[in-house]
Amino acid sequence: MNFTDHFFFIHPRLRFAFISNAPFFIWTAILVFSIFPAPLFAQSGWTKQAPTPNQGPLDGVAWTGTQLVAVSERGLAYTSPDGVSWTERVPSLRGGLNEVAWNGSQLIAVGLVGAIGLSKDGIEWTDRSLNTSENKQSVAWTGKRYVAVGSSGTIITSPDGMDWTSQTSGTTEMMWSVVWNGQVLVAVGDHGTVLTSPDGVLWSPQSSGINTFLQSVVWTGTRFVAVGGDIFTSPDGVTWTRRNSGVSGWLRSVAWTGKSLVVVGYSSVPGTTIILSSPDGNEWTPILTGFKNDLWSVTWTGSILVAVGSEGVVLTSALDGVNVLSGGIRRQGDLHAQANGFGIQDWLPSVFREHRVFDCRGKETDNAMIGRPPKGE
Repeated sequence: MNFTDHFFFIHPRLRFAFISNAPFFIWTAILVFSIFPAPLFAQSGWTKQAPTPNQGPLDGVAWTGTQLVAVSERGLAYTSPDGVSWTERVPSLRGGLNEVAWNGSQLIAVGLVGAIGLSKDGIEWTDRSLNTSENKQSVAWTGKRYVAVGSSGTIITSPDGMDWTSQTSGTTEMMWSVVWNGQVLVAVGDHGTVLTSPDGVLWSPQSSGINTFLQSVVWTGTRFVAVGGDIFTSPDGVTWTRRNSGVSGWLRSVAWTGKSLVVVGYSSVPGTTIILSSPDGNEWTPILTGFKNDLWSVTWTGSILVAVGSEGVVLTSALDGVNVLSGGIRRQGDLHAQANGFGIQDWLPSVFREHRVFDCRGKETDNAMIGRPPKGE
């Protein structure tokens, strides 16, 4: 069935409304996107692998140079040489794990109720958990010390991951992520909280002007990129600029491949995977995979991107994050197209920014957002 067949199959009154009352090119784009198969558009380049054993949630993933290591809030770890075959490991730590990082010679995982684990290979783990109720969400290595951040503004540091010292952050906000760029640490958290430090000990709050949560931050070599309720960039961690992500949802993790930025998360419309790509952090393009999993972490191995998330999902891509939609409609979310007066309603694919309602003349009517809080809140 070609386009003409599709078009004349539409109810005559609706067809007349398209031609006489709506900007025809807009409705043609919508119809083509919703009717024709995926090959009409550039392929996503992402492959869904078999889930990890037990299909438990995967909260963080890191690359050691020889293997991938993923961790779970259930307290488990998984290792893989290629992102395809995974082996379950049991660190036997105090609590579940939120993130794992590699400093060049050692893995460190941090998580719930003070859980901290150290490992040389991701297989055998040493428990260095703290006797605390505070959760740790993220950890970074400065070359001299580890810096971990978490709930209630918690910041702790350690030269080796064995013995830890509490630092004064000056905030009680949840701190979700921390990164080191060689000169300064930047930690981000709820309500646009941004802290900077030259050493992990002395911290300064920044007036970011951001009024949404920030859950992940990365350094590209020229700028910091923070994601959460939207996307923000900064050359120094002090002055921040909001960028339009083009999506409605929660952006959980951002990675830099050396050529492009890749962001993963989940949509405000349940069951819609979010993957975005950008060469510089300014302009963002959604990658339409057709998958319906929440993604919580993404990393780059030097040859493939690996994203992990709910139900043990693992997605991989060897395309460096740059194979994205060329043209087409670039906003992700759900559009509810309603032909007023005809009683015809159709859900179109998740490629629009919000759950918006339009009449047949293309005029927007009342809309309602569908949402849920970020994971962990």
